[in-house]
Amino acid sequence: MLALPQVPAELHTAVIADFLTFLWVPGEQTMLRGIKKLHPGHYLEWQGGQATVRPWFRLAYRPDHARRVDDWAEEVAATVTSAVRRQMVADGPLGAFLSGGLDSSAIVAAMRDAYPERQIRAYTARVPAAAMEREQGDDDYPSAVEVARQKHIDLRVVDI
Repeated sequence: MLALPQVPAELHTAVIADFLTFLWVPGEQTMLRGIKKLHPGHYLEWQGGQATVRPWFRLAYRPDHARRVDDWAEEVAATVTSAVRRQMVADGPLGAFLSGGLDSSAIVAAMRDAYPERQIRAYTARVPAAAMEREQGDDDYPSAVEVARQKHIDLRVVDI
């Protein structure tokens, strides 16, 4: 794009703070002035000197109310376990970060469900109580310990 004469090769200084904060630029802006991102699921077509942006994908949400919640839960669990099993192909030991939150707990549980006999090591961070109070955050450490206990995971703790 920078080879086009109508596209200036200038830094977009207004978004530098965003980049330094998030390590990316939110929204449609980029680090280069005059160059914008396409919205998700869109493409740009250049024809006859004109650019046209069109959607190529629309996610349609059509819930199946005939299915029971338990059936959906079983399907989600089976899908997560299948995805985790595909990612656990390795020549050496595998581990995971276990924060104690929903995502990492589901992944570690799926690791155990996929490989009941394999040794699985997980790592978690423990923040001192005084720091948690100061930051007014939630302490997920007890949840990580409980998930590791229930799923027989070798949990390694890193004190911060």
